[in-house]
Amino acid sequence: MFRRFMLIPAVLAVGLGVAGGYVVANPVTPEKPATAVEKRELALREKWGFTRDLEAVRRIDAEHAVSYLGFPMSEHERAQMRSRGRLGAHIGDVSRVVGADPHFGGVWLINRGSGSIGVGWVGVPDPARVKAARAVLPDPSRLRFIEVAHSRSHLLAIQQQIFDEIVGVRQGLTPFRSSSVDVVRSVVEVTVASEATADSLRAEYPADEVHVTVGRGVAFQAAPTSHPAGSSGR
Repeated sequence: MFRRFMLIPAVLAVGLGVAGGYVVANPVTPEKPATAVEKRELALREKWGFTRDLEAVRRIDAEHAVSYLGFPMSEHERAQMRSRGRLGAHIGDVSRVVGADPHFGGVWLINRGSGSIGVGWVGVPDPARVKAARAVLPDPSRLRFIEVAHSRSHLLAIQQQIFDEIVGVRQGLTPFRSSSVDVVRSVVEVTVASEATADSLRAEYPADEVHVTVGRGVAFQAAPTSHPAGSSGR
């Protein structure tokens, strides 16, 4: 009887993990399924890289007020956000050091844990470039070089080419809505007004370079000095 009693804590400990500063029993299915509001919060938590364990989230929701991100955060998560913010202030420094290289694919903040900076790179980066980029950070271990399919300069050129094709030869309202360079996915995002325009672009550009969607948005007014609408990258 005594031996059986002593085994219980060991069995329970197998299922314990730590999420967002809370100890949670990962294998246990919550008694109540997530509500519509909780599903929205879980989606936001996924976006920002925080725990999505429903029981842990419910404890956080009960103990903390809604944050500026639109959902309650534990003190541990708030500390992680502050750390990410401090690190993000160095993104421009990294870009200045390596951004002129033709292999440069962009730079962004990775919202996981206390944060890290991702540098997209076509191929294998030169050790000297890696060393120079890490030298501008207080903690060099928080810099990651990530292989991407296209350089940022290549994607920007495609973005401009698409804009010129759709808008450059037109007067007045055009089917162009917006465009941006997504350096994380290494693609050009383009929104147009019609399926016909979208199909034309899809036929002309590879899917791994250009992602086209149809959206209502605001019609773009063509003018002699037109420039792409939307951001050109991060």
